[in-house]
Amino acid sequence: MENYSKGETVLVSISAFHKNEINEIANDPKNDPTNFVKKYRSIFGAGRGVSWPLEKTFNGKNRIPTTSAKQWAKDNIDWESYQ
Repeated sequence: MENYSKGETVLVSISAFHKNEINEIANDPKNDPTNFVKKYRSIFGAGRGVSWPLEKTFNGKNRIPTTSAKQWAKDNIDWESYQ
């Protein structure tokens, strides 16, 4: 499981697109290379995402404690209020 600091953005992408929509998303940056939103969508919309080794991050190099997204959610979200 990947670890993240509380300050880092954690995105969870669930790909429910049809094949032609995935192809459209993949081609968006080619068709409009200056559009940041389309670049972002092509990375996260297809469910691939990005990652890197923790030891190469600022937090890892400086031994700043991190937590998993699951643990962060357990510690910070009042799940009872959603029932």
